[in-house]
Amino acid sequence: MPNWLSFFQLEKISFIFGFITATLFWLIISKSRKWYPEIKDFIFRVNNKFRINQTSGLRTFIFRESLKKAQSNHIAGKLFPLDEIIVTPLLLVPDSVLVFLEQGLFLGEVSTLIPNIPELPQINRNLPIPKITITDAIQGESNLAITGLPGTGKSTCLAYLTSRIAEKNVLCGNQCGKTPFYFHILDSDILNYPNQNLAEIVYKAVSQIIPKTYLPKLAKFIQKEINSNNAIIIIDGIDELFATEADKAFEFVITASNQFPELKFVITASSYYLGKLENNKFLTFQISPFSNENIRELNNKWIKGWYTNIFASSKNLHSLVKEKLISNWVNIPIPNYTPLEYSLFIWGALSGDLKGSDTLSIYQSHFNRILQDKFALKTLSSFAVKFINEKSSIVNTKNYDSNLVLILEDWGIIKKGSVYFYFNHIDLLGYLAGLDDSNIQLTKDLNLISRNPIELSYLDFKTSLKDNPDQHDQIIIFDHLSDYFDLAVVIPWLRHSTAKSPWRINLFKQILTIFQNSNTSLPIKIRLISAFIYANDPSLEILQKQLLVHPDNQLKTIACISISSLFKNDFFDHEVIDGISTYSNDLLKYVVLLLSTHEKDSSLDALARLLLSSDENIRKLIAECLAIMGKQSEELLKDAITMDDILVRRSAIFGLVKLNKPWSYDIIEKLTTEDSQWVIRDLATQAIDYLNSRTKLPIKNRPRIFELNWLIQFAAKQNQSISPESDPTPLLSNILSNGSEQEIIKTLAIIPDYYNDEIIARIIELKNSQNRLLSNAALTALWRIMQTGKNIELAIA
Repeated sequence: MPNWLSFFQLEKISFIFGFITATLFWLIISKSRKWYPEIKDFIFRVNNKFRINQTSGLRTFIFRESLKKAQSNHIAGKLFPLDEIIVTPLLLVPDSVLVFLEQGLFLGEVSTLIPNIPELPQINRNLPIPKITITDAIQGESNLAITGLPGTGKSTCLAYLTSRIAEKNVLCGNQCGKTPFYFHILDSDILNYPNQNLAEIVYKAVSQIIPKTYLPKLAKFIQKEINSNNAIIIIDGIDELFATEADKAFEFVITASNQFPELKFVITASSYYLGKLENNKFLTFQISPFSNENIRELNNKWIKGWYTNIFASSKNLHSLVKEKLISNWVNIPIPNYTPLEYSLFIWGALSGDLKGSDTLSIYQSHFNRILQDKFALKTLSSFAVKFINEKSSIVNTKNYDSNLVLILEDWGIIKKGSVYFYFNHIDLLGYLAGLDDSNIQLTKDLNLISRNPIELSYLDFKTSLKDNPDQHDQIIIFDHLSDYFDLAVVIPWLRHSTAKSPWRINLFKQILTIFQNSNTSLPIKIRLISAFIYANDPSLEILQKQLLVHPDNQLKTIACISISSLFKNDFFDHEVIDGISTYSNDLLKYVVLLLSTHEKDSSLDALARLLLSSDENIRKLIAECLAIMGKQSEELLKDAITMDDILVRRSAIFGLVKLNKPWSYDIIEKLTTEDSQWVIRDLATQAIDYLNSRTKLPIKNRPRIFELNWLIQFAAKQNQSISPESDPTPLLSNILSNGSEQEIIKTLAIIPDYYNDEIIARIIELKNSQNRLLSNAALTALWRIMQTGKNIELAIA
């Protein structure tokens, strides 16, 4: 064999080319480790963009249909789009969020004075307690459960959110651009098959509105949006379910949210039953009741929409009727309705067929209007009572007049499927079922009834109807309700009851007896005065006058809070202002809150005089209140910041911070360098730093219990431990007995996740505390425990 080496030659150009190629190759290989993540991310983005382009038509359709569905999902959906008449929904920030916020100089005085009352929020409706919009709430880490009584606007709140998501509104922040999967719980298979996966449930609900041409792509699209956390799941109607049904819904949403922890869920739920939602990263927000300002806004929007859409062809009628309505409504003392009832009241007034201003007349007028004598209300009552008899939130469409079903569906009263239908508004169902002559035997345990919203609404109306004076005795004994939770359930029923109703009179007598008991804490009395507010009782004004002149400052405080909740709450200005010089500082704070609920010359003058002469904390509170009252009060703040009195200028800064408008920011900024006093310059500098660093109210998941620093510190002092494996209840029980005020309040905020009978007994003791902060925190904790399904007997001292 020839020696091949003797023929081997190294060609110069080939060698150099090969060497360079090999060097580049190994350089690319060595650098690719650093570039790989970027390359992978680039490929992912290109692939994702390609998939989005493939489904862009389907995505656009879902956004458009979600917006269309949301805009029609309200009581007057046949007349107006939602955005034409909606008052932006507000949510009450729960104590479980507020107590863990860092306490700072500019957080305000109001939250320390006014208790957050999730079970009876109507009493605080005009007061500046912390509130948040739902578009702000979804920026946080938690999933949301929106709670409230029937007719308070939970479904409207979800429709508003869906509208903002669907139109990709910047208000939605980090949720903007996500696909809204918005559906009613009864339009899905959740109750029949709660173990289905999330994508299958969403497909079943959404496919009902999707054209057949998109259906082949829909399943993959839903799965992709869920897996990439590019969706927001919005489920309405859970608040309408019986407890057995609600448990299945809760089981599904908890499982799905744990499976997709980065996905946002927003649902509705009953005020009385939440199951284990709060133990599974769901934060509950009570829907805020309408304030006087909200009511006026709703009136104006309805009037504008009515004349634009209904009376547009009759200019003379438009001018005449509008002038009369506005002049009449400005002076009418609007009762305490739910938002649903306010809407029906305005609708009836504009239609000219309103039979009266009481709630029963409002509902009757509405059904007479849509039925037009085609069907009698008794026919509808037998139609509605089937839900009570079957203990179901959904019934079969068989054996019902198709024309009646069609009318009710056309006006948005019911939603009809292929073989079923359900009511969109529980109080409409409850009113109709209450008209039925049959005597349905229900449990006499109000705690159990409260977990079944349809039964609760039925009893609400049944016990109040004039032609059933003895019905309440057959259903439940109202002569003496000694349990606080029973009272909390019954009190909202008073808005339907007649003045001569025996149980109403007995209830008022019992509450007045409690008021006279010096051992009953102020937070309990504040809650119970709401009975007279809900009842729209004509004797309320007399009661409030009696409380105002009573020598007990606690009763004067209750009078101030109750007066503030009225629609016409300036009747008492003369009595309140005349006594200002005799009030203690504690009582004076509540007087300031009352005067801040209406922008009248008398109240503004009184607040201005107090700003010049009161204790520094009261001046600060006045400035904060002036910031939210209106234009005239803003002018007062502008004047205050120019006064020679250092305490007045210092207090005015707190008001300007609360106001937080461009012009108020500019004023504070000038004070940092131009004011003659270093005290003012220093406070102004702190205010600017606060405003520059402040973000919207942070709604975060609460840290796990063994990660709470204050709890770890307390455990160390007590030679106890806290860890993921240990039972925290002995430590929490120790805090409730030996902790400081703030430690006890923080513990009460997390108690609903960890409690036993010993802890409940200790909380019951705390609810009678003369420390109003502890008493209120204890009552709220007990309410939240009751919402989990725990039965608690809470006797009122």
